[in-house]
Amino acid sequence: LLHFSSFLPYVSVYLSPCSASTLFYTFAYIRNQPMSQIPKGKKLAKSSKQICEENVQTVSFYQNFVIVSSIFNFVAVVQPFVGLSYWLDYVLLGFFCCVGWGSLQFMRSISRPSYSGSGSLISSGVDLNMESGIGEHLKDIIIYTSIVQVVSSFKTVLALLWLLLPLRFFYLIWVNFISPWIFAPGPQLDENESTKKKRAKIKRIH
Repeated sequence: LLHFSSFLPYVSVYLSPCSASTLFYTFAYIRNQPMSQIPKGKKLAKSSKQICEENVQTVSFYQNFVIVSSIFNFVAVVQPFVGLSYWLDYVLLGFFCCVGWGSLQFMRSISRPSYSGSGSLISSGVDLNMESGIGEHLKDIIIYTSIVQVVSSFKTVLALLWLLLPLRFFYLIWVNFISPWIFAPGPQLDENESTKKKRAKIKRIH
Protein backbone atom coordinates (compact mmCIF):
# COMPACT_ATOMS: atom_id res chain seq x y z
CA LEU A 1 0.00 0.00 0.00
CA LEU A 2 0.99 3.59 -0.47
CA HIS A 3 2.29 5.26 2.68
CA PHE A 4 -0.16 7.73 4.16
CA SER A 5 2.58 10.35 4.06
CA SER A 6 2.34 10.40 0.27
CA PHE A 7 -1.19 11.77 0.62
CA LEU A 8 -0.35 14.42 3.20
CA PRO A 9 0.36 17.14 0.59
CA TYR A 10 -3.18 16.65 -0.69
CA VAL A 11 -4.83 16.41 2.73
CA SER A 12 -2.95 19.24 4.42
CA VAL A 13 -4.27 21.71 1.86
CA TYR A 14 -7.75 21.26 3.26
CA LEU A 15 -6.80 21.91 6.86
CA SER A 16 -7.13 25.56 5.93
CA PRO A 17 -10.43 26.90 4.50
CA CYS A 18 -11.20 24.80 1.42
CA SER A 19 -12.07 26.11 -1.99
CA ALA A 20 -13.30 24.53 -5.18
CA SER A 21 -10.29 25.81 -7.10
CA THR A 22 -7.92 24.02 -4.71
CA LEU A 23 -9.84 20.80 -5.22
CA PHE A 24 -9.60 21.02 -8.99
CA TYR A 25 -5.88 21.87 -8.91
CA THR A 26 -5.29 18.82 -6.71
CA PHE A 27 -7.31 16.62 -9.03
CA ALA A 28 -5.41 17.91 -12.06
CA TYR A 29 -2.06 17.35 -10.34
CA ILE A 30 -2.85 13.75 -9.43
CA ARG A 31 -4.38 13.06 -12.83
CA ASN A 32 -1.21 14.16 -14.63
CA GLN A 33 1.42 12.42 -12.54
CA PRO A 34 4.33 10.83 -14.44
CA MET A 35 4.04 7.24 -15.59
CA SER A 36 6.29 6.02 -12.80
CA GLN A 37 3.50 6.85 -10.33
CA ILE A 38 0.32 6.41 -12.34
CA PRO A 39 0.27 3.91 -15.19
CA LYS A 40 -0.47 5.61 -18.49
CA GLY A 41 -1.23 4.34 -21.92
CA LYS A 42 1.49 4.06 -24.53
CA LYS A 43 1.16 4.88 -28.16
CA LEU A 44 3.15 1.83 -29.20
CA ALA A 45 1.33 -1.45 -29.74
CA LYS A 46 1.36 -3.58 -26.62
CA SER A 47 1.24 -7.33 -26.25
CA SER A 48 -1.54 -9.04 -24.31
CA LYS A 49 0.90 -9.96 -21.56
CA GLN A 50 2.03 -6.36 -21.20
CA ILE A 51 -1.57 -5.17 -21.05
CA CYS A 52 -2.28 -7.67 -18.26
CA GLU A 53 0.74 -6.53 -16.25
CA GLU A 54 -0.13 -2.84 -16.62
CA ASN A 55 -3.76 -3.52 -15.73
CA VAL A 56 -2.68 -5.20 -12.49
CA GLN A 57 -0.49 -2.20 -11.62
CA THR A 58 -3.30 0.23 -12.45
CA VAL A 59 -5.89 -1.60 -10.34
CA SER A 60 -3.40 -1.83 -7.46
CA PHE A 61 -2.67 1.90 -7.58
CA TYR A 62 -6.31 2.98 -7.58
CA GLN A 63 -7.14 0.39 -4.94
CA ASN A 64 -4.69 2.20 -2.67
CA PHE A 65 -6.50 5.43 -3.44
CA VAL A 66 -9.85 3.98 -2.37
CA ILE A 67 -8.44 2.30 0.73
CA VAL A 68 -6.67 5.41 2.05
CA SER A 69 -9.63 7.75 1.45
CA SER A 70 -12.11 5.26 2.95
CA ILE A 71 -10.00 4.73 6.10
CA PHE A 72 -9.41 8.46 6.49
CA ASN A 73 -13.14 9.22 6.18
CA PHE A 74 -14.05 6.36 8.52
CA VAL A 75 -11.67 7.56 11.22
CA ALA A 76 -12.95 11.12 10.86
CA VAL A 77 -16.55 9.95 11.32
CA VAL A 78 -16.07 7.39 14.08
CA GLN A 79 -13.44 9.39 16.00
CA PRO A 80 -14.39 12.94 14.99
CA PHE A 81 -11.42 15.28 15.32
CA VAL A 82 -13.02 18.12 13.39
CA GLY A 83 -16.35 18.25 15.20
CA LEU A 84 -19.40 16.18 16.06
CA SER A 85 -20.48 13.58 13.50
CA TYR A 86 -24.12 13.42 12.44
CA TRP A 87 -26.15 10.79 10.62
CA LEU A 88 -25.40 12.50 7.31
CA ASP A 89 -21.69 11.85 7.81
CA TYR A 90 -22.35 8.11 8.05
CA VAL A 91 -24.56 8.22 4.95
CA LEU A 92 -21.85 10.03 2.99
CA LEU A 93 -19.25 7.55 4.24
CA GLY A 94 -21.32 4.66 2.91
CA PHE A 95 -22.07 6.47 -0.36
CA PHE A 96 -18.46 7.35 -1.14
CA CYS A 97 -17.29 3.85 -0.24
CA CYS A 98 -19.92 2.33 -2.54
CA VAL A 99 -18.90 4.61 -5.43
CA GLY A 100 -15.17 4.09 -4.93
CA TRP A 101 -15.24 0.34 -4.35
CA GLY A 102 -17.91 -0.17 -7.01
CA SER A 103 -15.81 1.65 -9.61
CA LEU A 104 -12.74 -0.31 -8.55
CA GLN A 105 -14.58 -3.62 -8.78
CA PHE A 106 -15.92 -2.73 -12.23
CA MET A 107 -12.38 -1.77 -13.30
CA ARG A 108 -11.13 -5.11 -12.02
CA SER A 109 -13.88 -7.10 -13.76
CA ILE A 110 -13.44 -5.57 -17.22
CA SER A 111 -9.65 -6.01 -17.07
CA ARG A 112 -9.76 -9.61 -15.90
CA PRO A 113 -7.84 -11.82 -18.40
CA SER A 114 -9.19 -15.11 -19.64
CA TYR A 115 -7.12 -18.27 -20.03
CA SER A 116 -7.60 -21.51 -21.90
CA GLY A 117 -7.67 -24.93 -20.28
CA SER A 118 -3.96 -25.30 -20.94
CA GLY A 119 -3.22 -22.02 -19.17
CA SER A 120 -2.42 -19.95 -22.25
CA LEU A 121 -3.68 -16.38 -22.38
CA ILE A 122 -6.75 -15.96 -24.60
CA SER A 123 -7.77 -12.39 -23.84
CA SER A 124 -6.11 -9.67 -21.78
CA GLY A 125 -9.36 -7.90 -21.02
CA VAL A 126 -9.93 -4.18 -21.50
CA ASP A 127 -6.79 -2.05 -21.57
CA LEU A 128 -7.33 0.30 -18.62
CA ASN A 129 -4.59 2.64 -19.85
CA MET A 130 -6.02 3.15 -23.32
CA GLU A 131 -6.55 6.84 -24.03
CA SER A 132 -10.20 7.95 -24.06
CA GLY A 133 -11.26 4.47 -22.99
CA ILE A 134 -13.63 3.43 -20.24
CA GLY A 135 -10.65 2.93 -17.93
CA GLU A 136 -9.88 6.65 -18.08
CA HIS A 137 -13.41 7.50 -16.93
CA LEU A 138 -13.21 5.00 -14.07
CA LYS A 139 -9.91 6.53 -12.98
CA ASP A 140 -11.51 9.99 -12.92
CA ILE A 141 -14.39 8.69 -10.80
CA ILE A 142 -12.07 7.07 -8.25
CA ILE A 143 -9.66 10.02 -8.00
CA TYR A 144 -12.35 12.68 -7.73
CA THR A 145 -14.49 10.65 -5.32
CA SER A 146 -11.50 9.95 -3.08
CA ILE A 147 -10.54 13.63 -2.94
CA VAL A 148 -14.09 14.77 -2.18
CA GLN A 149 -14.38 12.03 0.45
CA VAL A 150 -11.28 13.32 2.26
CA VAL A 151 -12.36 16.95 1.93
CA SER A 152 -15.87 16.25 3.24
CA SER A 153 -14.30 14.71 6.36
CA PHE A 154 -13.43 18.26 7.45
CA LYS A 155 -16.59 19.99 6.25
CA THR A 156 -19.67 17.99 5.31
CA VAL A 157 -21.08 20.59 2.93
CA LEU A 158 -18.10 20.09 0.62
CA ALA A 159 -19.54 16.70 -0.31
CA LEU A 160 -21.78 18.65 -2.71
CA LEU A 161 -18.71 19.06 -4.93
CA TRP A 162 -19.18 15.42 -5.91
CA LEU A 163 -22.29 16.46 -7.88
CA LEU A 164 -19.97 17.97 -10.47
CA LEU A 165 -18.98 14.45 -11.45
CA PRO A 166 -22.38 13.33 -12.84
CA LEU A 167 -22.72 16.73 -14.50
CA ARG A 168 -19.44 16.12 -16.32
CA PHE A 169 -20.52 12.71 -17.52
CA PHE A 170 -23.89 14.07 -18.64
CA TYR A 171 -21.96 16.67 -20.63
CA LEU A 172 -19.84 13.94 -22.25
CA ILE A 173 -22.96 11.93 -23.13
CA TRP A 174 -24.61 15.05 -24.56
CA VAL A 175 -21.60 16.03 -26.67
CA ASN A 176 -20.75 12.53 -27.94
CA PHE A 177 -24.17 10.90 -28.34
CA ILE A 178 -27.30 12.99 -27.77
CA SER A 179 -26.32 16.22 -29.50
CA PRO A 180 -24.98 14.60 -32.72
CA TRP A 181 -28.13 12.46 -32.93
CA ILE A 182 -30.53 15.41 -32.43
CA PHE A 183 -28.73 17.90 -34.65
CA ALA A 184 -27.61 15.43 -37.31
CA PRO A 185 -28.39 16.74 -40.82
CA GLY A 186 -31.06 14.91 -42.74
CA PRO A 187 -30.21 12.61 -45.64
CA GLN A 188 -29.11 14.61 -48.67
CA LEU A 189 -30.58 13.64 -52.01
CA ASP A 190 -28.24 13.45 -54.92
CA GLU A 191 -28.83 15.61 -57.98
CA ASN A 192 -30.57 12.88 -59.99
CA GLU A 193 -33.11 12.04 -57.32
CA SER A 194 -33.79 15.72 -56.68
CA THR A 195 -34.37 16.33 -60.41
CA LYS A 196 -36.72 13.34 -60.67
CA LYS A 197 -38.81 14.58 -57.76
CA LYS A 198 -39.06 18.06 -59.27
CA ARG A 199 -40.24 16.61 -62.60
CA ALA A 200 -42.78 14.39 -60.89
CA LYS A 201 -44.10 17.38 -58.96
CA ILE A 202 -44.43 19.44 -62.17
CA LYS A 203 -46.34 16.59 -63.85
CA ARG A 204 -48.78 16.38 -60.95
CA ILE A 205 -49.41 20.14 -61.16
CA HIS A 206 -50.18 19.95 -64.90
